[in-house]
Amino acid sequence: MRPVSRRAVIGGVAMLAAVTAIRHARAGGVWACVTDQCGYLYDPERGDPDQDAPPGTNFEALPDDWRCPVCGVEPETFVPYSTL
Repeated sequence: MRPVSRRAVIGGVAMLAAVTAIRHARAGGVWACVTDQCGYLYDPERGDPDQDAPPGTNFEALPDDWRCPVCGVEPETFVPYSTL
């Protein structure tokens, strides 16, 4: 049996995380940043504690000054993930 490379393990973990995020997103409530350079998914179950949005905060209830933590755009740039 051939040993598995570190790169393959890391790639597999990243793929599993992506698949898990997509499955969860399809369940509803997740919003996606649709700028070309971003793709951040806001998940209400996780919230964004760094920006005063604790876990359980619906997208519509985000603080007025909340911005995408990756690219800095306003919430108006997000769309429901289920519409993509």
